[in-house]
Amino acid sequence: MHSTTTSQTLLLSHIRDKVKECFGYCPCLWQIRMVQALLKNDNNVVSILPTGSGKSLTFWMPLLF
Repeated sequence: MHSTTTSQTLLLSHIRDKVKECFGYCPCLWQIRMVQALLKNDNNVVSILPTGSGKSLTFWMPLLF
């Protein structure tokens, strides 16, 4: 497996585990990807989803890192 893929997978699992530990929720893949984009300081990160889908959690998740 490529090292970038491996490090990204570890980062995904690290984010998932930390959120589960602190908030008691297991985040969806799209939530983790949003946090990755925010932590990389990507510009113009947009999340458009229906009410109750978990968008608010993506505001709290980066604070753990």
